[in-house]
Amino acid sequence: WPREERGSVTRSSGRRPAPDPGRFAFLLGVGQIIQRLRVESLGTGYEAFVFRAPSGRRLALVESPQSINALYIFNADDPSWESVASRTRYEVTTTRPPQFVRKLYHTPSFQDRVAKLLAEA
Repeated sequence: WPREERGSVTRSSGRRPAPDPGRFAFLLGVGQIIQRLRVESLGTGYEAFVFRAPSGRRLALVESPQSINALYIFNADDPSWESVASRTRYEVTTTRPPQFVRKLYHTPSFQDRVAKLLAEA
């Protein structure tokens, strides 16, 4: 654990990280949303933004404003994508069902990667 200058241990307050409202704002501006809904089981505060790519393919980008979460992408052309997205994050990433496209971490370039993914899908 990191130590303070006096040698005492720094303890966590136990509070959740502050939300980043820019994540939803980015998705609202990246393209035309054809559906928006809440996804409960992936984690607290996740919402799905369904986009139609230029190819006609529909992708659901499932995002949370919490700063320690990733963006999950599902094939929204598959009618069962919502039930797959309602599984736990662990279950989705370990079983990798066919509706699951990928997981993107919030790196400095994640917005560019999302825009590129939507353009090329």
